[in-house]
Amino acid sequence: MARPGIKHDGTVTIPGLKGRAAVTVAFGSGASGVMPTSDGTHVVAAAADGGGSSVVTAYATASISGEQVTFKDVIYNRYVSSGLGSALIFGAGDAETIVAIYG
Repeated sequence: MARPGIKHDGTVTIPGLKGRAAVTVAFGSGASGVMPTSDGTHVVAAAADGGGSSVVTAYATASISGEQVTFKDVIYNRYVSSGLGSALIFGAGDAETIVAIYG
């Protein structure tokens, strides 16, 4: 497991990355998404319970070369409703953090 602490953009080396079919990327918002390990550029997206009547989504672009992964545009969004049948309020965030990569 790697604990990169990447906020919005950053690069991390993940030893043994190529020995796995996929890894899980955990975002600071509580969301986690699956990332392939093949070289290239991939989208990592996830959703999590935001508490109450809300959902948090997280997103990152991951460029993989060997065991090195560069993340760009790590952001989150929050969708909140005051109750069933109520309007959905969208809040865009930035500087989401990738707290762990494991698999």
